[in-house]
Formats: sequence, structure tokens, C-alpha cells
Amino acid sequence: MTPTEQAQLEKEITEFSNDSPEHEKFIQIVNRIIDGGKNIHRIIHVNCGMGSYYAVCKKNFPHIEYIGYASSKKSSDLCRSHWEYESFFYRKYNTLNKVLWMDTDLLVLSIKNDPVQEIDQVLGPNFSNVVIPQIKLTQENQEEIFSALFAKGYDHNFYFVDIEKNILCLVLSRLFLPEDKENDKSI
Repeated sequence: MTPTEQAQLEKEITEFSNDSPEHEKFIQIVNRIIDGGKNIHRIIHVNCGMGSYYAVCKKNFPHIEYIGYASSKKSSDLCRSHWEYESFFYRKYNTLNKVLWMDTDLLVLSIKNDPVQEIDQVLGPNFSNVVIPQIKLTQENQEEIFSALFAKGYDHNFYFVDIEKNILCLVLSRLFLPEDKENDKSI
């Protein structure tokens, strides 16, 4: 394990142990979705980092299957080893199995690099519930991000995770299927 990977793993373990604001917000959102009458059987987490959301789900939602996709094989191996859980995989987000996504009740997308590119390549028509736990909005990128979400057929609610750093949690809901945009009279 490289020093960077070790530091990231330790950071995520500490955040999980200390109930980070990001994790607390995630728990509230999942509870809100469940309380709204939607069953969640499977969560897929794209760019799952070192897997701390698995621990959050295991502790708070043990009945929900969690599948984590890491951005490197080494990260997925570390997650499997550390958390003693086999459902961590390595795949680039633009090559994920679309069939698996059909049976996903909640997609968690952790933004690693370019938010617009990741939104464009990951979000598809199969997801009625999507959470982006942390995204930094600036004057320069917010219009482009919200346009990308709308182009994929999603509306959003946002919650501040860190107001001083302008870090938000986005909760997305399906407005329409993108190919039906021209038929949607509400736009």
C-alpha cells in the first residue's frame, strides 16, 4: 500500500468512526428515500474510494446490498481486504455493466475529477435515485453541472456538507428520460 493509499484509508476510517457530516447527510438521505415509500435493495457506489460507505451501509442499512466500484484494481483489492467484503470491483466508470444497473435502487456517484464528464458517462436512464455525496460548486462550473444533470433528465436538491468550502451533496430525481425531452410539456 502506498503512503497515499494508506493516508486515504486512514482518513475514511476516521471519518466513518467520527460520523462525518458527509456520512451523516448520506444516512439522512437514504432514510428519507426509504420513508418516502421506496424500497432500496441495492446501492452501487461509483468511485467508492477506500470503501467507507460500505461500512456506513453495513452499520445503518444491513439489509441493503452494497457494491463498490473503485478507480483502480489496487483500491478494490484494498477495500476487499480491509473490509472483508467481496463486492468491491475495479472498472472504469464508463465501462460498468449496464445490466447490473437495471436492478439498482440507489446510485452513489463520488466525483473524482471532472464532474460534467463523470455525470455524462455514468448517469443513465435506469436510476430513479442518485446521490452525489460531495461536489464543489463554483461560479464557473455550476451552470455547466446543472445543465449536464438536466440533459440526462435529472432534477436536483442540494444540501451543504461544508458551506465554507461550498461543498454540496446533490440528491437527484428523474424528471424525464432524455429521449422524451421533446415530448415533455413541463419543460
